[in-house]
Order: sequence, then structure tokens, then C-alpha cells
Amino acid sequence: MKQLPWLRIAVWTLPIGAAAMTFFLLLPRLSDGRLTLPPDADGRLLRAVIQAAETEDASEYAPVRLAAARSALNDALAEVNVQRGRSWLRRNLHPAQAQLSAASIAILELYREVADRRSADREAAAGILQLIGTQLDAQADVARHTATDSRIRRSLALTEIRRREALNFLARERYAAAVRAARSAMDALLAAQQQSRSLLSRFDNPVNLDLWRRWIDEAVAQSRRSGLALVVVKALHRLDVYEHGRMTRSMAVDLGANSINPKLHEGDRATPEGRYRVTLKKGPGRTIYGLALLIDYPNADDRRRFQDNRRLGLIPPRAGIGGLIEIHGHGGRGYDWTDGCIAPLDADMAWLFRRTASGTPVVIVGSDGSASPIHQYLNGKDTHEARPGT
Repeated sequence: MKQLPWLRIAVWTLPIGAAAMTFFLLLPRLSDGRLTLPPDADGRLLRAVIQAAETEDASEYAPVRLAAARSALNDALAEVNVQRGRSWLRRNLHPAQAQLSAASIAILELYREVADRRSADREAAAGILQLIGTQLDAQADVARHTATDSRIRRSLALTEIRRREALNFLARERYAAAVRAARSAMDALLAAQQQSRSLLSRFDNPVNLDLWRRWIDEAVAQSRRSGLALVVVKALHRLDVYEHGRMTRSMAVDLGANSINPKLHEGDRATPEGRYRVTLKKGPGRTIYGLALLIDYPNADDRRRFQDNRRLGLIPPRAGIGGLIEIHGHGGRGYDWTDGCIAPLDADMAWLFRRTASGTPVVIVGSDGSASPIHQYLNGKDTHEARPGT
């Protein structure tokens, strides 16, 4: 039996129509991007950015933002994988696209913050280290004289250790660690400066200055009568020669290794302060220092001070008062090294030895109030200047 024409048409038309209807129904899903994988759908590039941020100390600079960026990326990639596992009819990548975009923004902001803070720390560490270097250079002279104090030695040693650590961290581009080490070095330096100021404050004490100036005036007056007087100013490392009331010569001197302190007892390596006289001239063969002038330390004032300090507990129980303080040769070393004596250059010592007689007044003061490195340091000025004669 023959098929009817209309039936044949229906057989062909219905499938085509159904296909067309399906296409038009699915067209919105095919064209709105819900089936399109977002860029970097596997997160490889974004993970590389996070890794770069971690390499540059993101865990230290921005730990909260780093954790949030990681979490956002993981959530976005999890959503991508969920949608990938669905049939294309049920797949919708719009949420994954939005999450991945938000994660990208968070990661880029993380990297920018880390980069900015690294740059700031690099500049901060370099600036602090430069300031430390400037301070150490400016106060080198004062530091040399105060380094006998154990607390100051420890603080200065810690300053140098932390400074070297900071330089090492800078070279390795670990800027956060460099800043911490540099700040620690600065703290140690400030502690040393505070300790130094406490130790040196007596050199600017008005009561002490009045006493020392009076001693100097007395020595100058004595030179008018006797012809010669010697004045040693410890803060200046200088010995001044007065003849008939006028200063005729100044010479640089090295002092006791603990020169910033007044002499308290034997073995403290401090140069005494007071009014003395030459008691003995030691020529060649009588001293290992070529020539020497022995002074009358300890005198009555020194003994009285020694007993007062012993009652105050400032003197070790078995320590004596000491003695054998001289003006002798072999100076000019540029640092304080004697056991309390005063050491000019040999040429200056020879000149001094010829002109000095037994009984010559010798005054030793901490300061005369002039602009010594110690005075400038205590008053916040640059102390980087040479010692007399250097």
C-alpha cells in the first residue's frame, strides 16, 4: 500500500522541527557564556603570583590578606571543578567566573601591598643603617674613651652585631628582617649613648667645672710666682705649660685607659684629678719610658677622698689607694693606654723634662669648660674631630 504524501512529509518535518525547537530553546545557554571556562581555569598563573608574594615575605607583611587570597582562589577553583563535572545541560560557570575574578583582584592587591611594604622596608633599613653609621663616626672619639665601661662595651658590641645582621639581610633582600635588625642596632646604640651621657655628665657639671677652673687659676697664679706650672685637661687630652702666667706650650697626651673616670683606687687605670707637685725627675735608665716626672699622688686630698669612698662602698675591700703616677714619655699612640699616667710624645717629654724642676705645680682637671669632644657630645653637636696633635 502506498504512503500518503502528507504522511511522508510529516515523517520528515517533525524531527527537523523538534531539532530546531531544541536549538532555539538552548540558544540562550550556548550564548550567555555559562558554558565557557574562565581564563586561567586551573589557577596556574594566580598560584604563581601567590608564590611570588610568599617569596617576598607575604606571610610576614600581609598574613591575613595572604590567607584570604589563598582561600578565594581555592573556592573559585573548586567551583570550576564542580561545574566541569556536570553535564553541559546543567553546567553554569558564571559563579566560578565571578569567584575567579574576585580571587584575581585579591591576589593582585596582595602582591601590590607586599611590593609596597618591601620597598618601604628597604628604604627604612638603609636609612637607619646610614644614621647608625653617621652616629658611630661622629661619636668615635667619645666612644673610644667610654668603651672601658662594661655596659657601654656590651651595648656597642650589640650595635655592631645587629648592624652586620641588617646589612646581611639587605644583601639577601630580606627587608623585613633587615628593618628589625637595624632597629635593634639603633636601640643598642641609643642605650650606649644614654650610658655614655650618664658617665660623661660630670664633665659638664657646673660644680665640677667651677672647682676645676679654680684649680687652673691657682696654677696660673703659681706660675707667676715660681715661673712654671703644668695643667692637664683630661677632656682635651692636653697638657698646657704656663710660664710666668702665660701659656707657652700645649702638647697632646695619652692618659689612663680608664681616663673618663676619677681615680678611686689602685688598678683602676684612671688618671687622678687634683692639685699635685713634681716630686722626682727620672732620667734615662731610671724609667722604661725614657724620661718621667713623678707627682705626689696620693696627697692628703686623695687620701681623704679614698676614705670617704670606702665608707660609701665604692672601693673594693682589699684595694689600696695606688700610686706611682707620672708624666712620662712614649705617648702619641692616639688612644688611652697607661695605668693612670700622662704620656706626651717623646720630643715633648724631653722639652718638658728640661724645663721642669722638683716642686713644679701640676694640676689635673676633668675639663676646663671649653669645646672638647665630650662637651660637644653632651650638647648634641658633632664630635668628630681630631685630638690635639693628631
